[in-house]
Amino acid sequence: MTDGARRPPNVAVGVPLTIFGIIALVLVGSFLLQRGWETNGGKPTAEQQAAWQTERASAEDPLVIGEQSAPVELVIYSDYQCPFCSHWNSKTLPKLQRYIDDGDLRVVWRDTGLSGEASERGARAVYAAALQDEFLAYHDALMANPKGASDDELSEESLIALADELGLNVERFKIDFASPEVERAVEANEQEARSGGVTRAPSFEFNGDLISGYQPTDAFIENIDAALHEQDE
Repeated sequence: MTDGARRPPNVAVGVPLTIFGIIALVLVGSFLLQRGWETNGGKPTAEQQAAWQTERASAEDPLVIGEQSAPVELVIYSDYQCPFCSHWNSKTLPKLQRYIDDGDLRVVWRDTGLSGEASERGARAVYAAALQDEFLAYHDALMANPKGASDDELSEESLIALADELGLNVERFKIDFASPEVERAVEANEQEARSGGVTRAPSFEFNGDLISGYQPTDAFIENIDAALHEQDE
């Protein structure tokens, strides 16, 4: 091969350097993800921020776990057909239970209905169960499918059967499930999500910021710890 036909020496070096650079960016990105929120462009506008920064969820809100006096409140905008919501419920929430038990954290659920009618039925059913103080049991049952609840699992017949399986008062459940009051409550929660700029599930509201998309468990722990530290200062 003549000198003119030879590949320039910097090309052969450039390929591994490029690959090395990509790997480095991935590793740095992974590290940053573990140290904080991945915002995914989820910061709401000033108007949206003002619209949704209302008072903390009331003590009577049936979709809340944790003490009203807890210094940190986390709102999750969820959907029963969302596999990432299911994963958060089974993997991250248990790691946050110690904060709830210690009175440091309360978690508020707001169902978005982003997946459509089946998901909205699930939200109404969970609210109806919550009126019998069985929110978490019913919620966890619907979140048990790692792929997200199917349309069949969210059919009215299946939702009523689940209420019976969990030992709820089925007649009361059916009345509440179909009631205008529950429909309005679910719609109000969905409207809160829309007003705040929620376009995907799961999303979270933490200290006035909208955090869009699934987040690593460590990010919740680090941010809760930081918020509690600020409270102590």
